[in-house]
Amino acid sequence: MAYKFFLLSCLLAAIAPFYPKEVGRVDLSSFPGWPKTFRNCKLSGLSLNKRERAFYRHFPGKTAKFVAGNTKLILRYVTKRTRRLHPAAHCYRGVGYQTTPRPLWVDENGNRWGCTKAARHDGTLYIYERLWDNKGASWSDVSTWYWASLLGRSSAPWWSATVISSSPMSSDS
Repeated sequence: MAYKFFLLSCLLAAIAPFYPKEVGRVDLSSFPGWPKTFRNCKLSGLSLNKRERAFYRHFPGKTAKFVAGNTKLILRYVTKRTRRLHPAAHCYRGVGYQTTPRPLWVDENGNRWGCTKAARHDGTLYIYERLWDNKGASWSDVSTWYWASLLGRSSAPWWSATVISSSPMSSDS
C-alpha cells in the first residue's frame, strides 16, 4: 500500500507543473503605488542599474529599489506567476557571496520573513524575503509562493519584498 502511495505521489509531482490552471496577468492599471515608509523609516528611491533593468525588462509587473536608513529594499509588484522571481541568495551566490540560511525572522507585525546571511571578503549582509497577496496569504520563500500560485491557492497580484541589511534585524541575532 505504501509503495502505491509513493508511486502516486511521484506521478502527481511529475505532472503538477503541467496543471492547466493558469493565473492570469493583472493589468498594471491596478498598481496601487509604492509605499512611502518601511519599518517607520521614509523610503528614498534608488535607480535600477543597467543589469537590473535588463533583467526586469521581461518581468511581469513592476520593480523598484529603495533605501530606508542603512537598509536597502527591493519591492516587486508581481502580476503573473513567474520563474523570474527567485531567492535573493541565488543572486548573491552568483556574485561571489557564501550564503547561509538563517532562522525565520518575525517582524513587529507578526509577518514571517525568510533570512539568509551572505558573506564574502568585503563584508556580511543579511537578506530577508517575504511575499504576500491581497487576500492575506503570505510566504517566507519563493518556492512555497510559486507552488501555491501554480496549484491555484493564490492569485495575482502579489507583492515581494527583499530587504538587504548590513546587520541583523532587531529580533534576529
